[in-house]
Parts: sequence; C-alpha cells; structure tokens
Amino acid sequence: DGGFDQPGGLAPFQWEFPMNEGATVQRTSRSDRSGDAAVSFTVDGGFKNILARQLITLQPGTYNLSAETMVERADGDWALRWSVSCGNDEPTTAQWSASNRAWARHGLRFTVTNGCPFQWIVFSAEGGRDASRLVGWLDDVKVSR
Repeated sequence: DGGFDQPGGLAPFQWEFPMNEGATVQRTSRSDRSGDAAVSFTVDGGFKNILARQLITLQPGTYNLSAETMVERADGDWALRWSVSCGNDEPTTAQWSASNRAWARHGLRFTVTNGCPFQWIVFSAEGGRDASRLVGWLDDVKVSR
C-alpha cells in the first residue's frame, strides 16, 4: 500500500510508524489532492528518526524503490533517507536534502541476494546541529524491477 490508502493490514507486512520522541507521523489526506491519502510527518529536534517502515518479501534480483516527498517547513539542516536492509547486513541507502517545497520523486536501486527472504524498507529523517523542526509528506511508494 504505497499510496497509504488502506489503513491496517497484516503485521508485520503493513506500514509501521514507530513512536519517536519529538516526531509525529500519521496517515491523512494530501493537502493538494482531495481524497488521496499520504503520510504527514513533523519532527522536532536534530536527531535521527525512523518515520515509516515496512517488511517486504522479494525474490533475489535488482529493484528500484521510489517515493514522492514534499517538505512544507525545514528549520535548519535536514536530510531524508531511504534504506533497504536484510537482517544484520549493511543497508543500501539513498539520502537527499529536505529542501523540496514541491512534490518530488526520490529513489534507490538495491539488490536482494539469495538467503534474504525478508527485507526492511525504512524512511527516516535526520537533522544537523542547527535543525529544530521538519514538516513534510510521503506518498506513492513503489518497488519495481
């Protein structure tokens, strides 16, 4: 459910929004498209926060993960990041500055190896020393070959 239109689902294969001190994450209607769901997030403080994650199961091969993000407010230096990991392996990551004031698509190319039946996809935000508040949106998450 990369469009966040269906609340709930079969745990742990549904989107999770971990409780983080200083962060609020929720499914809500997009401000620019009536009736279209998305995830809004607000983060206070400059530490790393996992905002959304989902456990998926893919066959071995190379994939593309992409999603749309939009930043309404970024006080200080913030980065947004996608990571994909298998167990304790080092994750594959893509990071970009949280500065896009219009919806923009960001992506990550990753490989699932043999012996990796489940993968975590994780969306997070991390603030620099001067970061105080980040307000933004996430929508249209896709995994494709």
